[in-house]
Amino acid sequence: MNIFENDEQGYLGWIRNHPHGFVVNCDNKLKRYFRLHSATCAYIQSKAGHFTDTAFIKACSDDRKELERWIKQHPTPKKRKPHSYCLPRAGPPIGRSTGRVSKKPRIDRSGRPEKAAPRKSRRPASMDKYKIAYNYVVGADQRTVLPAHHNYQVSLKRFLQGEERDLEFEKDFVDVTFTVGQKSYIGEIKVTTYLSVSEAFRTALGQLLEHAHLGPHRQPGMVMFLDQPVDSGRIELATKLGIAVVVQQRNSYVLLNPQVAPSLRRVFTSS
Repeated sequence: MNIFENDEQGYLGWIRNHPHGFVVNCDNKLKRYFRLHSATCAYIQSKAGHFTDTAFIKACSDDRKELERWIKQHPTPKKRKPHSYCLPRAGPPIGRSTGRVSKKPRIDRSGRPEKAAPRKSRRPASMDKYKIAYNYVVGADQRTVLPAHHNYQVSLKRFLQGEERDLEFEKDFVDVTFTVGQKSYIGEIKVTTYLSVSEAFRTALGQLLEHAHLGPHRQPGMVMFLDQPVDSGRIELATKLGIAVVVQQRNSYVLLNPQVAPSLRRVFTSS
């Protein structure tokens, strides 16, 4: 296990060379906050510096269990769960038991084990829903709006309203347009109801580039609004193309690459 404190280059080099490793983000007093991440998680490498030289340090290892044992050695009343975005199936909070006992499979009347219920799929369950998903991806004019997309729009509108931002939705086939200071921005919203995170990223990327270069807006800033974070490689790609990536996180919105558009730091939280 490696612990990085006031060592930005050492930490960044470690996560770059250990993409399958794990990182614990914790306060430098080792008393209040411990959060386990995968080494590729955008939340621990997307901002411009200050990973290990403020109030937080990083403990890194290729062995997840080693880090979990290390966390248990420190009494912490808060924040001991693995990060829900990069480790969504990590099980119960570290240091706690579910209290569940494994059960024998149920037997039906014929004496055979009952079949387990099928897992819920994020993919459309019918041809009609496939059509809805397809229209959503290609941005068809007569598409049926997904409830999750509509809810995202409502939440974003509530968040951005005020301060004379010239906020508009669904104009010229663009999900949202707004201004910050003197700069105009166009934004594409993509939710992962029927898409994987990578598919949502790829679709928003293409639509933003097309609208920015072929649409009626003059050199607008581009913003991709997602409901889940993407990996560091895609954030780097978006940054090279001048596209800001914003992820909804409960009632707030986190800007994953603030270096693309520093003015957006006035509006969104920087990761």
